Amino acid sequence: EEAEKINTPVASGWGNYAQRPLVAPGIYTAKLSANGQTGETKITVRADPRIAMTDADFKAKTDALLALRDQLSQTHKIINNTDATVKQLNELKQRIKTAGDQSGIDATVNGQIDEAIKKLKEFEDEILRRPPPNMGYRQKPRLKEEIADLLGAIDDATARPTNPQLARTGELKQETQDATNQLDRIIQQHVAPINDKVKNLPQIVVGKSEKKEM
Repeated sequence: EEAEKINTPVASGWGNYAQRPLVAPGIYTAKLSANGQTGETKITVRADPRIAMTDADFKAKTDALLALRDQLSQTHKIINNTDATVKQLNELKQRIKTAGDQSGIDATVNGQIDEAIKKLKEFEDEILRRPPPNMGYRQKPRLKEEIADLLGAIDDATARPTNPQLARTGELKQETQDATNQLDRIIQQHVAPINDKVKNLPQIVVGKSEKKEM
């Protein structure tokens, strides 16, 4: 399977194509279900004999690709949650404006909403992905691009992942968790207080982006 998708992809974005790790050589079971019936058969995946890789090399490559795929999925979840929270904050601001004096909302909440949106957008632009119009290599890569780039480099090579690639995979795992924690802090520090002030209006709901074990 490919990584979980971004709900708001940048049309001209770099690295937005589906990246599905190839399976290692071995015996797999294919199942097909239709009209209430299920059939299955064994499939043997063999290595290209021109490629000088051992079974251990193929396994190391697949393991690294799956780890990066999961990190990319997690990063996309964080992006989706960030975008969804910004959207809800903008909608909340409009509801407060429409309600006017009858909303009973503390006037300072609009400033808090603006500050929360600012923090979320800065977080996404600086940490998660290049901001539109996505200027490619003229901007430093963000977490999304770094993970996708490393995944592609390992996937395209007919060789075992190098030690530097494996080391970077481990670093990116920690950076992905750090990004998850950073979003949680922004929500607690800037969004939760807003929810406390607008209890008579629909609350800002943030989806889960907990890290999966990789």
